[in-house]
Amino acid sequence: MPANQIGLLGSGTSPNEALHAEINKWFANQAAIHSASLQAQLDVNLVGKLMIHGAALYHPTLTSSRAAAVLSEVVHSFVISSQDWTNFCLVQLSENERTLVQSSMYRESVQHTRRLVRAHNLKRPAAFKKPAGVQKRTPFTLRRARR
Repeated sequence: MPANQIGLLGSGTSPNEALHAEINKWFANQAAIHSASLQAQLDVNLVGKLMIHGAALYHPTLTSSRAAAVLSEVVHSFVISSQDWTNFCLVQLSENERTLVQSSMYRESVQHTRRLVRAHNLKRPAAFKKPAGVQKRTPFTLRRARR
């Protein structure tokens, strides 16, 4: 980051806590999420934050509005011409090989995470099976001697 832009960053704990609160709000309804999906969602939210920031740069009065309302208006007014959309689709078709590589990378990431989870689950004591015929000794399982 250039030295002249460092002064624009927030200082202290408030910006850091605000960022954590916002990320927690984004993912409040999800109990568990795969790391690759998390990265994709963070990228989408980053684009949204940049769109809000860009709108506020051109219209300073928007800074007093709620971010969700500004994003809704920006996305609603976001218009792509048919020629731009066609060009975008053609680029996507020409980069199809790259998309396949990315999807295989995602698949490998999922498989790697599954292997890690399985290996971790085998370390848990409950994962070990007792040999057949071995019973835990308790006062209730001991045989009583007859007199």
